[in-house]
Amino acid sequence: MKAKIDYLKGKYYGTLIGIDTGGGITVWITEGNPSQRQLNEWDMTLEEAKADGMLCDAHYETDASYQIACKIRDIINEASAK
Repeated sequence: MKAKIDYLKGKYYGTLIGIDTGGGITVWITEGNPSQRQLNEWDMTLEEAKADGMLCDAHYETDASYQIACKIRDIINEASAK
């Protein structure tokens, strides 16, 4: 089994960890600053995103969501390698 973080696309409904055997896991933490990956998708700095009102709802990937999703992905991939 192999896991990977899916690309950001469209309106955000959680960070998806895709599993190659089918299905996946969604991580969605609504509090906190956007991840660098989300800022890159918006092509904005954090300051620009705040000024432009991009943080007015929970439909963006937070840094916490991305970091936790990466840890889950790594745990799955390490367990599968054994």
